[in-house]
Formats: sequence, C-alpha cells, structure tokens
Amino acid sequence: MILGVLGGIGSGKSTVTEMFAALGAEILDADAIAHELIEQEETKSMLRQWWGDEVIGADGKVNRKKIQEKVFSDAQELVRLEKLLHPEVRKRIEKKIDAFREGDGKLLVLDVPLLASSPLRGFCDEIIFVNSDEAIRETRVKTRGWEPGERERRESFQAPEKEKISLAGSIINNSGSLDETRRQVESLYESLLAVDFTEKE
Repeated sequence: MILGVLGGIGSGKSTVTEMFAALGAEILDADAIAHELIEQEETKSMLRQWWGDEVIGADGKVNRKKIQEKVFSDAQELVRLEKLLHPEVRKRIEKKIDAFREGDGKLLVLDVPLLASSPLRGFCDEIIFVNSDEAIRETRVKTRGWEPGERERRESFQAPEKEKISLAGSIINNSGSLDETRRQVESLYESLLAVDFTEKE
C-alpha cells in the first residue's frame, strides 16, 4: 500500500512519517531527492545564472535559505525552480514506487511537499491529513527561526487546508503529546495493513 501524507506547515508531518518508519514502513522523501539534485553542478550553474553567486555558499553548496527567500517571495520564481527539479524528482519517485510494488514491502509512505496538487497523488492508495492547532504550529516554526507571518506566506503557495482535508481518508491529531500521536499512528498502521488494496482499480 502507498500512503500519502498531507498537512499544514508545522503540523508535524515529518514526525508522523518517522513514526510510520519506526513501525516498519518504507519512506520516500521527495525533499531528500530534490536536495540531492539541487547540489548537482549543472543545477548549481543554472541557479547561479538566475540569482547570482549569493545562492551558492562559500563551501560550494547551495544556500537553501537564499533559495527559499527567492521562491517564497515570487510565485514565478517558485514555478521556475519546480520546472527545473520536478521532472527528475518525479522520475526517481516513480522508479522507487515501481520497485516497491515489485517487492514485498507492506507500506510505502510518500513524504512529498505540495502532494495535494501533485500528479504523484494519483499513486496513493490512501491519504492522511496531519492536523495541529494554529498556535502550536506557529510555535514550531519559530524554532526554525521564522518571523511572524512567514508560515502563512509560504502556505499561500499551497492548496487550501480545506482542500487537503477533503482529500484525506483519515486525520491524525498532532496537537497533543507525542505518545498520543504515536498511538493514533499505530492504530492507523494496523488498520491500513488489514485492508487489501491489491485489487483496487
């Protein structure tokens, strides 16, 4: 089975994904693939042409903070970056999905940013939404060094929360303790594996 994870920024999607991994699920992290691609010399050369030397650090690696400043302040720049990276990211993800389906794995979790609007959503047998209170989410992003309003600004580039919730078959409430969240994940994990999706059309 392939499970997609949706949620707002700071909701705890990564935490929930890690809990599934601890139970034995395989994780397909699109961000990790994108980070690998963005460090390729050809990609860095293109980024330097677009935005100057400031997006490449003294160590020769991409300055992701500078990239984020560029793309989350201009929707056109975000689209341009996505057009550069997404075709290869999708190709690699589809290859990994094919390998999973041919193997004997029980659950593959897709950790894909913007999954709600991505064609990769079509690979999911089930989708969950990770929910957290607004105040808790704001506290979490502050630990990343984000200024007030930054979370809302970045979320304006995403599908509305109501749309994400409408796509989900289950909701994980991540506003409480980690133990409370873990119990929900464990229960959902067991119920998902009990469902036979092999004949799903």
